[in-house]
Parts: sequence; C-alpha cells; structure tokens
Amino acid sequence: MTAAPILPERHEWTVDDLGDLPKDLPYELINGRLIVPSPTALHQDSVSACCSRFESTARRNTW
Repeated sequence: MTAAPILPERHEWTVDDLGDLPKDLPYELINGRLIVPSPTALHQDSVSACCSRFESTARRNTW
C-alpha cells in the first residue's frame, strides 16, 4: 500500500496546475476543484468479500 501524495494547497485549480501532480494519480478537475477519489471502507470490504467468494468458488469448481 502506498501513502497518499501530499498535494499543494490551492483554492482553485486550473489545467496548468495539473502538471504539478504525480503522473500516476487518478484525478478529475471539476469547476476548479481537484477531485482525487479514494476507496471507502465499504468499498474495500465489498471487494474483499467478492474476492473471497470468487476464490472459494474457483476452489470448488476446478476442472
């Protein structure tokens, strides 16, 4: 797991400001606001439950 990047403080972002961001960072610029999505605990729990189900199903149904 990697640490969240420290982003520069800005009240309003422009397209020109995006050059200051890490290239591998998923983001959106909406009306001057920088939106950086992060998974919620519910999302992480849901993904974990799905992976566990897939794994148990795959183990039972090996060809």
